[in-house]
Amino acid sequence: MGTSYVLNGELYVESPREGELKGGILERLKGEKILLLTKHEFTDQPLPGMKPYGSLRDYSYVVVPKHNYQNKVKKKHDLIFERYQDLFCPEIIHWNYTILKVRKE
Repeated sequence: MGTSYVLNGELYVESPREGELKGGILERLKGEKILLLTKHEFTDQPLPGMKPYGSLRDYSYVVVPKHNYQNKVKKKHDLIFERYQDLFCPEIIHWNYTILKVRKE
């Protein structure tokens, strides 16, 4: 599954209907859940009128691109993503993506 925004660990999408569907999947379906992100979803700006449908902790794994920052300045969304590092444990690190296990405690 994907999402539009991540703010304070909570997940948001623009469409209320999509939020209902994704929230229902997280709530009712058993098994492992995987969230695919580009890191552009991470924000520190308020999202007026939007309601969260879930949180990062609702997922078993998060898949994000792996960036090589050699002599490059990190983008704002990368810096915000780094705030969540204590929530994740690297599971698989590939040359262009990383699969992170979500810590439940």
